[in-house]
Amino acid sequence: MRTLLVLSLFIFFAATFSLPACAQPIAPAFHSYNMDSGIAHVTISDIAEDKYGFLWLASQSGVDKFDGYTFRNFGLWGEDKSTGLQTLFALQIEASLDGQYLWVGTYSGLSRIDVDTESFKHYTLPASEPFNKQVINRIKTTHNGQLWIVSERNLYTYSSESDSVELVSYLPSTTSTLTDIELIGNTLYVTSTSGLYKLDPFKKSLELVAFENTNFTRLVAAEKSRFWLGTATRGACLFTPDDQSTTIDKDCTSETHGLSDNYVTDILLKDNGDI
Repeated sequence: MRTLLVLSLFIFFAATFSLPACAQPIAPAFHSYNMDSGIAHVTISDIAEDKYGFLWLASQSGVDKFDGYTFRNFGLWGEDKSTGLQTLFALQIEASLDGQYLWVGTYSGLSRIDVDTESFKHYTLPASEPFNKQVINRIKTTHNGQLWIVSERNLYTYSSESDSVELVSYLPSTTSTLTDIELIGNTLYVTSTSGLYKLDPFKKSLELVAFENTNFTRLVAAEKSRFWLGTATRGACLFTPDDQSTTIDKDCTSETHGLSDNYVTDILLKDNGDI
């Protein structure tokens, strides 16, 4: 499967970027998979790749494993809880840095798949309030190998020593939710539906950095300690932490620059800095 993935990416990039300046770019060829192909649900919320190159797809019907030829679905657990998920609706899936494990976030909590045994282990999120929800909004492994989990307004991390999920901090506002995490240098930045925050590791608190009341969707590290911010209304914006500007619009790529929509759902950063 890894060969298949590399070949597909090579064909795509060759067709798109290896052309003379005067030539028209060739549209990449896409192959569509649907329920007739064996996929459990056509609405895919997230995709991850394991150490063998197999693709794992999170959807409203659980998790599908794709080996390049066929799909295999993992849905609700049975009598043995290690055989599946506690709820069908999978929102996020994130591979560990070595590709050995896949972390799955659902509407009911966090699970981990061992790709060798295809067995599931389930984790409980510590509550920050009596009626704490277990909806997983984001799972992300930062460049130092630390796994972070966002659930509503709560920020969690996984401890390999205790094999448990620990509550790190949470937003005081009950009307805002956290959306993404990124480690820039030694500072952990966190985006939310109400602004950009950073974690104070001593106070265990989230402190507002900039752009209060701005709805951010994604956070991706760029070069020179800068990062890209996906927004719900302004497109994708490049931010420099040392910049004292109070407005975010000056370094944004939006519909006025050719973006199809100002609501950015995700950002992928290439090695050359392109997004």
